[in-house]
Amino acid sequence: MRKGVFAATLATALVAGGMMNTFAESQYSDSYPLEGAEGKSVTYWTNSNAVQSTYSDYTQSPFHTKLAENVGVDIQFEFPPEGSDGDTAYYLMLTEDTLPDIILYQFPDAQQLLDEGTIIPLNDYIDEWAPNLKAYLDANPDIDKAIRTDDGIIYMFPWTRESTWLCTFRGIAVRQDWLDECGLDMPKTLDDLDKIAHAFKEKYGAYFSTVVDWLYDGGISTAFNTWEEFYQDDDQKACYGPSNEGWREYMEFMNYWYDEGILDPDLFSQDATTLKTAALNDKVGIAYTSGGTINAWMNAVEAGDAATSTNSWVGVLNPVKNEGDITPLSQMDMPITGRGAAISSDCEDIELAMRVLDYAYSEEGYMYYNFGTEGETYTLDEEGKPVYTDLIMKDPDGINNALDKYIGTQWGTAGIQAVEMYKQKNAPIVSECVDTWTTNTTHEKHKFPNVSPTVSELNETASMEDALSTCMKEWRAAFITGEKDASDDVVWQEYLDELENCGLSRILEVKQAQLERYNAR
Repeated sequence: MRKGVFAATLATALVAGGMMNTFAESQYSDSYPLEGAEGKSVTYWTNSNAVQSTYSDYTQSPFHTKLAENVGVDIQFEFPPEGSDGDTAYYLMLTEDTLPDIILYQFPDAQQLLDEGTIIPLNDYIDEWAPNLKAYLDANPDIDKAIRTDDGIIYMFPWTRESTWLCTFRGIAVRQDWLDECGLDMPKTLDDLDKIAHAFKEKYGAYFSTVVDWLYDGGISTAFNTWEEFYQDDDQKACYGPSNEGWREYMEFMNYWYDEGILDPDLFSQDATTLKTAALNDKVGIAYTSGGTINAWMNAVEAGDAATSTNSWVGVLNPVKNEGDITPLSQMDMPITGRGAAISSDCEDIELAMRVLDYAYSEEGYMYYNFGTEGETYTLDEEGKPVYTDLIMKDPDGINNALDKYIGTQWGTAGIQAVEMYKQKNAPIVSECVDTWTTNTTHEKHKFPNVSPTVSELNETASMEDALSTCMKEWRAAFITGEKDASDDVVWQEYLDELENCGLSRILEVKQAQLERYNAR
């Protein structure tokens, strides 16, 4: 049992024994800055909310210092060492003799951390010590469900988004100026997109491209009702995209584009930087990309950093076979991804840690985390909508860097990301793209939710899932390049057999059990 687990266990026992009122007597106010917290501090480990590079450490950072001032607590932030792998740093942190009070991370193994006594259950404290999170969960029962284990234990203050609209940020985009030059309409089907791809290849020598790590979550695969991950079908059955017949069709189509010279020859090594270079130099006409990436491309064009000043991009519908079809699978994060802030068993002042985290879910905290300080980083317009000031919009380091200096929800944190924050930091084209990419899909119904694997499930399937992913990616490249023929029944069966040898059936059994437990919460 870790040091500090006794205190958490005692607290739970006291609550179960009907002594909650005595144990939970509050030391601090419900309002901020906290009354009674003078001279108090908490330690907060996070691989998010990193200090913007202009500042030497968090004590110089406007966001971090103002947050501590607003809350009324000395928040001592700890981050992974610069240049280190965040996951490795997290696991190293867990081996320390004394854990930070608060740990912000992605928690796929929450049940194991609870069982081991690394983090504590929060249920017994939320009503009294996290009234803002409590109100938010009461108003959003789906969020409440998703931040619990199968036993009903709440283990984190979640990273979530104000709307599921914010959960989609990638899709297909095409060169609008080239569509106009070629007299082509916006594509509504995969055949339309294929026609455009050939026209762009013939006239401009341009390719379809994407970042190789993005191949898994949508793009052309939407036309074949598949993708490179686990999902649930209409009957809430756990499925694996690369083992279904739609994946076979997807591989055949991608091989067709490969043979036709449509696919970028650098596709399997492409990252965001090389994709941007190719796009700005007229080497890409169709891309599976993100809204933020399009925003960066358009800014570069405006700055004169592109080969042609007419270079312009527009999002198009998820590819489907027939006009008006709805795809069940396209890119979307779940509103709850497992990311959030937990309280460690070494925390000696649980109420203080709870109230520090609860600030983000208050009205004041929501505004601060998303917009900063009124009169400095934002003002309110006549309708009461926050509008960023020139301090943000005209920062010489760019908007994203400015937001890193002054706000906390640009990336994943324990808090609620506002739609208005996202819209204001990006050009209108980005919102238009998201509107388009969320039009013809039922992805929210089919995404695999934030399930809670048991310790035994994690121990059994982790290596199998790694092997499965490696096997699938090797075959994916071979199918696309034509090294392996997906249309050959014998070859396709050989592929399915190799997936099975990696443990696919057993993995799906476990996933199904996890899904059923989640749905029964």
